[in-house]
Amino acid sequence: MKSKLPGNKLTVIIRNDAPVIYCNDAPNYRSVTIELTNEQLQKLALRWIETSGGCEHYETISKCFIEPDDYDEK
Repeated sequence: MKSKLPGNKLTVIIRNDAPVIYCNDAPNYRSVTIELTNEQLQKLALRWIETSGGCEHYETISKCFIEPDDYDEK
């Protein structure tokens, strides 16, 4: 099955709500970019769907989220 690799960087936007809670101000944001390994890219490979009018169509990434290692740890 044909596939293509997505970009090799994952950017996470982190939000700080302290200004909203304590100062009635806008939240602060920062971003962190992580370069993905080849193994991670292979796991994210987008599968080919069809070719129509000479254009190849692949899956797209819809959502991404970070899961904690263990929900019970506090």
